[in-house]
Amino acid sequence: MWNYFEPELTKRLADLEIDDSISARVRSALAELLPSGETTIDDVAHELGISKRILQRKLKEEKTTFQK
Repeated sequence: MWNYFEPELTKRLADLEIDDSISARVRSALAELLPSGETTIDDVAHELGISKRILQRKLKEEKTTFQK
């Protein structure tokens, strides 16, 4: 299954590197964490090197949420 999704995920990761918003960084982190199954907000915050609360606050500033 990974062979099916990998080309598209790689393309999307390349597109996300242009966008430095926190929501783009979250999407990028999720794409990297997806194969391991670690997709909670805690996992993403750890991957980004920030606390869960700071991640939530930054997403709120961008008028979005982790669930979106």
